[in-house]
Amino acid sequence: MRMSKYLMVLTASAAVAVGSATTAQAATILFNPAGTGATGALTIDVLDPGPGNSLSEGLNASSTVGTTGTLLFQANLDGASLGGSNVFSNGTSGEFFTFAASFGETLTANTGGTNPTLVFGPTTGATNGVFDIYAQTASGNNLAGTGFTNTGGTDAPILTGTLLNNSSFFGNFSVNTASNCGPNGTNALDQFGANNYSADSSVCGTGGFQAQIEITSANQNYFPGLVPGTVLIFATTAQTLPFGSVDPSACFSSNASTTTCTGGAGTTNVGTLNGTGPDTLLQTDANLSFSTVSTVPEPATLSLLGLGLMAGAGQIRKRFARK
Repeated sequence: MRMSKYLMVLTASAAVAVGSATTAQAATILFNPAGTGATGALTIDVLDPGPGNSLSEGLNASSTVGTTGTLLFQANLDGASLGGSNVFSNGTSGEFFTFAASFGETLTANTGGTNPTLVFGPTTGATNGVFDIYAQTASGNNLAGTGFTNTGGTDAPILTGTLLNNSSFFGNFSVNTASNCGPNGTNALDQFGANNYSADSSVCGTGGFQAQIEITSANQNYFPGLVPGTVLIFATTAQTLPFGSVDPSACFSSNASTTTCTGGAGTTNVGTLNGTGPDTLLQTDANLSFSTVSTVPEPATLSLLGLGLMAGAGQIRKRFARK
């Protein structure tokens, strides 16, 4: 097996689930928020997206095994750190960064019943998903769902990637249909600050996803020395419902490049009870930390990681910010 560099995003519980399946050492990269190359670049080991949004198109709590859909993701960078110490906060010196991604997914298991657990895998024959990081002049608007992709019409992402192989994708979500189970003691969809979706409620639940991605381009002005072929494992620390740390987004990009708000993206197809479909809107939080591992994880190892995410999702400490 070839030596590969990984960008690994793991919850503590997922790391325990994987155990000694791979040998990993902490690694660092160079990141220059000003986009001026190696001069003035920061040494970091973590890029931390803030709480954001994901949309599972075509899938909900009642979907049957074999149903296919698309997972869309978007978030603002919160900050970058080294050894647990913050070295950059999004917006410093007018420098902002956003994340956008799109992956195919297939429902591989649904326990059914009142509070089902859903498990997701790759979509056979699907085109490679996309993962992009953008340099922006302002934060993306979580409520509107805009400003996370190519906001100027000509700006290329500073980092792009595709799924290395379909077998790398895993996701899960455990549904809780109990009443008044949200962070504010209700089932309102939006429980972050003002309720911008007063007519919409949501099922409750927790889960996560992860995907193995190969970097196809990295702007050397922002990521000096980071080369195509580097592999990252992108995962969430938690997906939760209802929303309590960020506003639900009304719009998503279908390709992580342009945002048109057409084709049912956003809340158009969520319905008045989010989680009953046909699409499902999810609050998502992620951490991107860098490690070097000796081998590419085999599908069985990745399955363990998916199970670790499932087992640990309910134990993740979420950040509840206020407007």
